Amino acid sequence: MTKYIRLILLLLPFGLLAQMPKTDVYMAEIDDIWHSPKLTKLTYLNHFNQNGYNNQARFVNDQEIYLTVATDLSDKTDIYALNPGKSTYYYVTQTQGISEFSAIPYQNSLATVRIEADGTDQSLWLYPMDRSHAGSRLFPALKNIGYFAYLDENRVALFLVGKPHQLAIGDIKSSEISIITENIGRCLKTNGKGILYFVDKTQKDIWVLKQYDTQEKTIQTIQQMPTGSEDFDLTDGLFITTQGSKILSLNGKSSKDWEEIMDFSGFNISNINRPSVYKNKIIFINNK
Repeated sequence: MTKYIRLILLLLPFGLLAQMPKTDVYMAEIDDIWHSPKLTKLTYLNHFNQNGYNNQARFVNDQEIYLTVATDLSDKTDIYALNPGKSTYYYVTQTQGISEFSAIPYQNSLATVRIEADGTDQSLWLYPMDRSHAGSRLFPALKNIGYFAYLDENRVALFLVGKPHQLAIGDIKSSEISIITENIGRCLKTNGKGILYFVDKTQKDIWVLKQYDTQEKTIQTIQQMPTGSEDFDLTDGLFITTQGSKILSLNGKSSKDWEEIMDFSGFNISNINRPSVYKNKIIFINNK
């Protein structure tokens, strides 16, 4: 299962594959992203699963990307690891009757949202990287975890699915849950210094990027999001989001508005979301 295989190279994960979008994953390499962005290379990453669901891509390091995958022959998802440079992939999880999403490496484990066999229980699990056991469940009382982000070794920010969706902070040791706010978007990011970033969707047509200081327990507005955009990432104070065929940036310290970095309409790419940034590379999903 751990052997590399040569490539033949929303929360919308549940139910039959026919109900899930067919999506592609691309990696853009962009020089001088801060001042004069220039596309140097665009790589199509899911040759191995061209007719399936490929989503929630995340850089692990220079050489590896984690990806949520449902093939065109399956109605369940697993976590794959891709090495674009070597054109290889392998299964990180391969569970029967269960789906995993939103993989985040954490210490010597892999944290994922897991959809249990009943198709409704959405839980947070830790799987050991060495596969020494079958994993363990965090916050066993919660059955509506949609997305998450680690704040530190003891605390996790949680997107709780509901009407409305809620932002919560969970204490791993005590399993205590604190509700922070509601009507949030699915994207949660942290800066490693106790600041959590999220999108407030209280107003139907005006979504706002905000930050929550977990020490001061205060919420501040950063900037309105581009229309229809709720996914973002950040690197060195630069926020990255998408809109249609475009990737946009916002300098959190000095910019007054989002600025276009790149337009991929010339590559027949028109519906970009879920950007993930690592150094000069941005991976993103394109809904077909």
